[in-house]
Order: sequence, then structure tokens, then C-alpha cells
Amino acid sequence: MVENLSEDKFNFLRATFEIYEENGSIPTKKLRMVMNHLGENPSNEELEQMIKEVDLDGNGKIDYEEFLYLVNKIRTEPDLEEKKIYAQAFNFLDENNKGYLTIPELRKLMIEFDETLSADEIEELIKIADFNGDGKFSSEDYIKILMNK
Repeated sequence: MVENLSEDKFNFLRATFEIYEENGSIPTKKLRMVMNHLGENPSNEELEQMIKEVDLDGNGKIDYEEFLYLVNKIRTEPDLEEKKIYAQAFNFLDENNKGYLTIPELRKLMIEFDETLSADEIEELIKIADFNGDGKFSSEDYIKILMNK
């Protein structure tokens, strides 16, 4: 389930699981310790989300396959710090704190930041930015573009 892992990393994950497991699974109450052991420091909300994603039967236990799924998901998720930085940058652009920019506001910003863009180039960029065609460019859209997602 965990792809592209070296043998050492795979062995490290197996050993980590074995340190925290009880009767073949890790109690969800130990998940924070496990994540810290793996170098992660999730918030309470992130921890709750992780548990919801892997403990589908709600028995309070994470088996080895679920553990590997979780580790793989963490390895492939965008860096949360990077997301926070991009969100802060968007907030700087969003002077009215609406959580989005209108297309005219976005057009104005593009002209202010890059005077060399032609009108056609600006319109093309706006089409890319306005994913769902609602006339709004949200912070989520901004982050997706910057992270190429």
C-alpha cells in the first residue's frame, strides 16, 4: 500500500507500528504519539480527521493496513505550512476579507502586478483561475493553482 518506500523506511514504519500496537492494532488514543514518532505534529482537528478516515468501523483501533494507508496519505498531502503561507498571501490580496476576489478585482490586480500582460493573456489566466465559472476567485482556488493541484 505504501509505494516507493525504501526497505529501511518500510522497516521503520513496521517497527513504529509494533511499538504502539496492542493485539495487532493501534488504539486511536495513541495516534498522536504515533504521528509525533513519525515527525508529524497534527492539530486536534487533523487528528480527528485522520481517525475518521481510517477507523471506519469506529472500533477505536487502527490495523496495519489502515496505518499504512494513513502514512501514505500523509506522505502525499500538500504541506500544511505551505498552504498557510499561500492563504496568508491571498488574504493580503483580499482587502475586503470576503474569502474571494471578484473577476474584476482579479483583473485589476493582474494589471497592477504585471503591466506587460495583454488583455487576451489576462482573460486566459482568469479562465484558469475561475475553476467553476462562478465569477469568484477563492483562496482555495489560489492555493490549488500555486500548488499545481
